[in-house]
Amino acid sequence: MNNDILFTATIHDYLSLDRTGTRLNTLADNFFHASRDLLQQIAEAMDDNNHTLWRSHLHTLKGIAGVAGARNLHDLCDRLRIKNNKNFIDTPEDVMTELHDAIDKYQDAIHQTLESTPGDNMRLC
Repeated sequence: MNNDILFTATIHDYLSLDRTGTRLNTLADNFFHASRDLLQQIAEAMDDNNHTLWRSHLHTLKGIAGVAGARNLHDLCDRLRIKNNKNFIDTPEDVMTELHDAIDKYQDAIHQTLESTPGDNMRLC
């Protein structure tokens, strides 16, 4: 398991609850749906130059990333928050690219984790 991308303890906890990976699959699927919505809301808030709103959405994304075991995304959200607090923010395009890349890496890591577990775990979005 990739420790740079996943909170391995969180992922192991989900797999210990259900060795087939079904719970982890459901968690990841729900995370992907929620993160897509949040990415859209972050992009809109950034386009509107509404720092308070995009920070709020970023904080929510950080929280669900932690619950889903997405270490890379969780840490990225924290770094972006710190940059924003210091009034040093990259362009909205750069921020969105970083967020999308982090989610893609998490999705790949979850796929690899689920492929190594027994059972019907290939339904991940």
